[in-house]
Amino acid sequence: IGSVAGLGSFAAAGLTAVHSSSPDWTMPAGWQARLPNGIGNRSRPLLFERFPKLAEAIPWISLGQFPTPTTRLEAVEKEIGYEGELWLKREDRSSALYGGNKVRKMEFLLADALGRRRESLISVGGIGSHQCCVTARFAKEFGLAHGAAMFPQPVTAHVHENLRYNLWCNTEFFYSPGYASTVLKIRSTYAQWQSDG
Repeated sequence: IGSVAGLGSFAAAGLTAVHSSSPDWTMPAGWQARLPNGIGNRSRPLLFERFPKLAEAIPWISLGQFPTPTTRLEAVEKEIGYEGELWLKREDRSSALYGGNKVRKMEFLLADALGRRRESLISVGGIGSHQCCVTARFAKEFGLAHGAAMFPQPVTAHVHENLRYNLWCNTEFFYSPGYASTVLKIRSTYAQWQSDG
């Protein structure tokens, strides 16, 4: 699942089909209204412009502020003596909740989870994983449980910050000493969550 596995319950919100023709995908009425002001500007993915029929088949929720801005790096151009133009794509401004390119992926994964009325998200990564952080943040925003199956990586101050961020988001940690054992941990955790209801 590399990121998100089975997930949230919006049963009380009254479910209505949105833009997916998939029979097991429905989105609660008023789902976009649950988002804080400014989180998503409803800019549809370019994928849907190029392939309009995908918009009917693939769940999607607006979480980001797209397209992200670009900034010219004139000071860097001068410093390195570059005669052309250098531009930086500001993916750090992709969302008011959590920046970076992973917000684009979450627009699809979270929509699928919400549409299936899941209650939990499971993310996978190293102990400093940004995938785990972004999943934790959006899970918190939507009132979903979040579990992170994590494996070792070199411990740095940045890794510590990301672990603290996950704690703030109420992440439940599942640590394994290696990647292969993490995959097994995901299966056993998912089975446990299913038996717990």
